[in-house]
Amino acid sequence: SNSEEHRYNENAFIDSWKSSVSSRAAISAAPPESAEKKNPKESSNNETLPQSIRNVFCEICNCIITGGYWNVNAHRNSKEHKQNEAKINSELEFRDERRDDKDIVPSPPPKSAWNGVPIEIMVQYHYVGDTIDYIECKICDIKIRETRHTPATLEYLQHSNSEEHKYNENVFLDSWKSSASSYAAVAAAPPQSAENKREKKKAHKTIPCQVCGENFTKGSLHEHMTEHFWKRFLKPSLENLEESTDNTHEENVNGELKPVDLVTGEDESDGDSSHSLIANSPAKKVTSSAHFRTKPLDIELDSGPNIYEINDQRIKHIQLGVLLSFTIDIDNIYCLVCQKCIKNSLQNFYEHLSSLHHLKYLQNMINDHQKFKDFPDQFSDLALAEEYMEEVSEEEVKCHACGFSIPNNSCKLSNHINDPTHAKQWALLESNKKEVFHALHSRMQSNFYNVRRYWCVFCRTISIVEIEFREHLRDKGHLKKIKQYENETLIFDYCAICASLWYGVLHTFSYHSQCKMHKDAAYHNYYMVNKLPESAEKLLYAVEDNIEKILAEVNARRIDEKKKEDQVIRDLKKISKQRYPRVEAYPFGSRVNGLGGANSDLDIFLDCSTGKCPVYAGENSSDKQVLDRLVNIKKCLEGDPQTWFINRLVEDCRVPIITITHRFTGIECDISATNGLTVENTKIIGAYCNNYPNCRKLIIFLRNWMVYCELTGVNGINSYTIAWLVIYFLQVVSILPTIFELIDSNKASNIVAGWETGVLIDFEPRRTDQSFRELLTQFFKFYASFDYRNDVICPLLGEPVKKTLFSNPNELPSAMKPYLNSLNGENGVPFRVDSVLCLQDPFDLAHNLCKAVKKLTVYKLQTFCTLSAQTLDKNS
Repeated sequence: SNSEEHRYNENAFIDSWKSSVSSRAAISAAPPESAEKKNPKESSNNETLPQSIRNVFCEICNCIITGGYWNVNAHRNSKEHKQNEAKINSELEFRDERRDDKDIVPSPPPKSAWNGVPIEIMVQYHYVGDTIDYIECKICDIKIRETRHTPATLEYLQHSNSEEHKYNENVFLDSWKSSASSYAAVAAAPPQSAENKREKKKAHKTIPCQVCGENFTKGSLHEHMTEHFWKRFLKPSLENLEESTDNTHEENVNGELKPVDLVTGEDESDGDSSHSLIANSPAKKVTSSAHFRTKPLDIELDSGPNIYEINDQRIKHIQLGVLLSFTIDIDNIYCLVCQKCIKNSLQNFYEHLSSLHHLKYLQNMINDHQKFKDFPDQFSDLALAEEYMEEVSEEEVKCHACGFSIPNNSCKLSNHINDPTHAKQWALLESNKKEVFHALHSRMQSNFYNVRRYWCVFCRTISIVEIEFREHLRDKGHLKKIKQYENETLIFDYCAICASLWYGVLHTFSYHSQCKMHKDAAYHNYYMVNKLPESAEKLLYAVEDNIEKILAEVNARRIDEKKKEDQVIRDLKKISKQRYPRVEAYPFGSRVNGLGGANSDLDIFLDCSTGKCPVYAGENSSDKQVLDRLVNIKKCLEGDPQTWFINRLVEDCRVPIITITHRFTGIECDISATNGLTVENTKIIGAYCNNYPNCRKLIIFLRNWMVYCELTGVNGINSYTIAWLVIYFLQVVSILPTIFELIDSNKASNIVAGWETGVLIDFEPRRTDQSFRELLTQFFKFYASFDYRNDVICPLLGEPVKKTLFSNPNELPSAMKPYLNSLNGENGVPFRVDSVLCLQDPFDLAHNLCKAVKKLTVYKLQTFCTLSAQTLDKNS
């Protein structure tokens, strides 16, 4: 109802209604019918406002309120209504005080398109029905349903005021406004004769717009293309802005995005079900158990252009723009090229220096400067600007460095420039130019980790996988299309705000910076990472003191929680024995090792073995058998609702679980019944922490650090992964032994779920001469430079393993023999190497602990590690 389209149609209807000879105005002016002629079922109240129509007219604001009493109360408490009510009350009070003053007339109510239309008609054309189950928002393509306490109309009212709806509405309106494109003008134009066409072609050499077909000169084509290019960055909605489900799109002639046949990689997900590779995958050069991978293996290739290299001409434009500008104050920068002030923010300044108008004026200034070569005693605008001077008139030149004007005379200008006072002021303005350029240059730098989308401007395709993008650049159709742009400078460019890299023209960034998606990403700062969160930065000051405080809290909490945990385990075993008399409960996870946080769940493996069906070692643990056991346990728990609250049964995950809450202690539990592999994992992590206390300190500290850096959560880095990241680092720096060494040193074998878990628990660290602070600094530097793209983190070996080796398993190190045996087995599952961050489970060698971690998370981890290492070095 707030859209321009609706308001236009509303005004057209009202004008038509008012001007109609047989309008409802005439009917309403007619004398009222007698009561006998009226329907006896209808009351007089229903005549004005039928009860079946839940709408109310506000005479104060002169508007219709839909949705009944909920919306009426919401409107009554709104700021606009209260302001109008206060205004009318004040006027009434003033009129009462001066009753005899005939000239005082209260101001009319707010203007509305519905002025003069009876309430009945207003209600009729805003009818929302008796009861509404849902309202469909076609702009956001969702259905707004009623809730238990809120009707659908109020839910829709709240939705229409949301940031998501307003963003989509702006995108829709912009797209709608631009839909009246040049096609209509071209179609309506009279056909030209062949002679006129030839004469016109001779007079002006034009270039066709590849989007709408209009012809333009080279200069005006750039400005015209701005209308089209920004739409190619749009996403379906704000909710899907960060992660697009469609990775490759094509734009049709109307500016809409539609799927194309170019191969796409599915979104990164933590799924273990089998997926077949999309046919004709461009990543077929590197294959690894393809029927299990969800997307191509995006590793570094030796051939092809360097798509991450910054174009030299773009660098020169930015560098020259920085030199020809200066800071006025904390809020403003003055551009001598455009002769105007700009908001003093790094991103705003960068966008201005990349804008079409600035580059056009800069080129004109350079061309004009060339004409002064034969007149060395005179100053061009460029020469003056280099001295922070500007010609304001034919008689006067202003020196911004010195703050006064000089006569526009070559001799006097030369004397002023050579004056020591001017040189000193010039040096002050010049002092921070290197820092500013370095900051802008860093925004132009891209790499594999900070790019989320790869975009071909000419073919209108988008991918999230670099190897697909490179394959597209070699495609014959692409090569044929770019021949149309032989007169253009074609470059690879990057937007740090949107994390997008594209192959386009020199000025594509200028088009892109005007689009809605870019502005929204700049406002919300989805992808840009250039500083540590404040809480994480505070954690790095006095790290020794901070870790001791955290440890004291964890230890104190551990003592208090231990009794509660024991009670939970006793109660769980007792009730489970109703179905499984020989049941055993094994707690595992971070709470058991003293690594858990205040809100950590208690993980428990229930060994529901019977005399004929052992479970712990992994026998009798098919999907059906595990699910049957969990269903039986659930039934037992349902029999004691005073002790247990069952949250849900989670089936669609790698290890099915029941999530429950122990009412007496308030502890939330995750119950599994698959095998004891998780229990063995907990034992070895505990052994590393007990034998080398700094290991436990690092895990606890980094868990807090990652929470502050927002690297955890869904599709993030979990507590179990953090523990193995720390242990692997300590293996690489030769402090802790590898898993393979501990297996080799242990005499007894212990096979669980087909994997060797028999490790030596009692061992000594190789060295203990480094402090906690030194280890923490080394950890940050290690993972800041780790090659996540090509290497797998392998705690089994204590060294990285190339992802490509998993394409040919026979080339893997000999210590990986259990993995080969499992892979060649009946239900062999390959290790997934299609995620950016790959961390191999130390026992279950076919399990990638980080398969769900997003590329953006890896980029943030890398960047935050770099910034944290710098912070620790500064404070050392």
